[in-house]
Amino acid sequence: MRKENGFGAGGAGRRLLAVCLIGIGVVPALAREGKKPRIGPSQPSRRDAYVLSRAGGDSNMNASVDDLEALRSRFSKDFLWFRRNGKEYVISDPAVIDQAERCFDALRPLRPQQEALADRDRVLDREEEALDREHDALVDEDHATREAGSDERRRDIEKRLRAVREQQRDLEREERIFDERQEALEKVAEARLDLLIDDALRRGLAPADGR
Repeated sequence: MRKENGFGAGGAGRRLLAVCLIGIGVVPALAREGKKPRIGPSQPSRRDAYVLSRAGGDSNMNASVDDLEALRSRFSKDFLWFRRNGKEYVISDPAVIDQAERCFDALRPLRPQQEALADRDRVLDREEEALDREHDALVDEDHATREAGSDERRRDIEKRLRAVREQQRDLEREERIFDERQEALEKVAEARLDLLIDDALRRGLAPADGR
């Protein structure tokens, strides 16, 4: 069964997780939508974006994972990179970085729930795949060599498959509720970060990213 929503083989791709957590941080917005704004002079963009990265591995961003890796290859310490009106800036001031990280405090408690949903999805996917293989093997048996009781086993597998798929549908409903809650919190967090960035620009704490 190929799932349209969720965290597993059918689902993990949809949410890069819908918040994809890197370390203890969050990858919202563009990453969730599958968009990958490229960072660098070779592919200019006027799309506003940001990457907040801590040296310990935690990150919050509305860019792609590739973008995060490219920036981390250039900056070894904590940084807040952002693009405004086609111009790129980077902040390394510790006080501003700490304030930026606090913008996302409300999202961090969601991580255990997201991981639990992802774990449940993986378990159900594995169970479904195993039952599918067993069912296909029984269906493909030649009538002449079919063992006694194979039809009964097939019906039992089909019953278990229906139960697994019902659990998957229930899980997808939980994930949709989780998504809505998370997206609301993301909007608040990013609005706070925008205000912080505006203030840093006014105070001259955000030098242009001079490559």
